[in-house]
Amino acid sequence: IDGILIPFGKSLAHIQAADHSGSPESDEINRHLRHLGWLPSTEWIPPLLLWWTRHADDTRAIVSFLARLDRLAFGMRVLGLGSDKRQARMQQIRAAIEKDRAVMAEGGPLDHTAEEIRNIRHNLRDLHPRSQLSCKLVLMRIESEISGDAKRLDTEELTAEHILPQKPARTSIWRNWFTDAEERQACTGSLGNLVLVPRALNERARNQDYERKHAI
Repeated sequence: IDGILIPFGKSLAHIQAADHSGSPESDEINRHLRHLGWLPSTEWIPPLLLWWTRHADDTRAIVSFLARLDRLAFGMRVLGLGSDKRQARMQQIRAAIEKDRAVMAEGGPLDHTAEEIRNIRHNLRDLHPRSQLSCKLVLMRIESEISGDAKRLDTEELTAEHILPQKPARTSIWRNWFTDAEERQACTGSLGNLVLVPRALNERARNQDYERKHAI
């Protein structure tokens, strides 16, 4: 109890609450924890829990591990990996920690392969049709980086709205601005055409012309 359950329980409480305090790295630690908390699954918790407990007094080690884990977890979402593959990857990390392998070494289980990075770049071109959830998560990360605040985003309430509508009316000004169908389709699916809005505003905006949509 004293050697395992209590230390792990304390670490898990800090991870779930994202409330680390008392060190210069605390804000950065909590920012990564809030980002990971947006994910709808928790396969990232076991390896982090093990690392956190083993490095409880080394906040630099914790924040370095968290930054790599954060990148990996969101990258796997953009790749579209299923739960089995995501869990297998996290199990590799946990096993490496347990066996005292060089977990933080470049090219280890915390890093994406060169092929995965290429696929991530490819998937980002039309992420919304591939996965609306992954697209929303990426937009939330962008918003967090711009605002510097990961706390104020409501993951349940926010949706991704297309500024250039997916199906503009035939008489819409959008079709005058984007006369080429292929160009219009490419622009519609790009991340730059998407904005986070509350669900109710998304319903109001829909296929409106730009001025009306901007006002909403």
